Amino acid sequence: GDLSAAPLSAAQMGLAKGLTTTQLDDTVRGMWFNTSSGVLRNTDLRLALRDSVQWDSVNAFLEKSGEAVAGGYVPPAATVDGTEVYRTAHNAINPITDPDTAKANLEKGLTALELDSPSAVHLEVLAADDAVSTDIARYVVQSWQKHLGITVTLTLLSEQEVAKRVKNGNFQAALYTHTPTGLTGAENLSAFGSAAPNNLARLKDEAVDAAIAALRV
Repeated sequence: GDLSAAPLSAAQMGLAKGLTTTQLDDTVRGMWFNTSSGVLRNTDLRLALRDSVQWDSVNAFLEKSGEAVAGGYVPPAATVDGTEVYRTAHNAINPITDPDTAKANLEKGLTALELDSPSAVHLEVLAADDAVSTDIARYVVQSWQKHLGITVTLTLLSEQEVAKRVKNGNFQAALYTHTPTGLTGAENLSAFGSAAPNNLARLKDEAVDAAIAALRV
């Protein structure tokens, strides 16, 4: 029953007083879309969801909670060749809130999906039931409802159940904390390949596959 080491979230670091801690920075919490599920097959709709999030509120909450803004899908600990850090200020992804562009993409998505109004878009968002995950998910859901007017249901589950449903593909959108298996940026990004066994987003895109193949050269 004794532990020599234990994982702690950023929110739990205050409990580790008097203990030696090592920060790994190998995990990214993000909103994952199942790109093979219903309306989320449509790229324009996914772009609308991205650009309508109130990012300043989300990022401020993350920093207040002791977490850092990831700057992309690749964790800060990932490297290029085992020594050089992959994530830099030059390749970091910093999405911005752009309601006008989001609404324009939503209209294109509605036309392609043959839906007559934003409220006809129904999404279920999964999130872990801890306080931090719940609040982040609510920021995102409220952004979508405010800027897009779509119908969103937030379902809170245990962290283990969220992970199980994401890995089984039994979800539409999920606030999911993911630790990639690879050590390099290229290995992390390869998880988005069409044939990758751990392709949690179920993404199938020839351009993405070509870009991943080029990373291995």
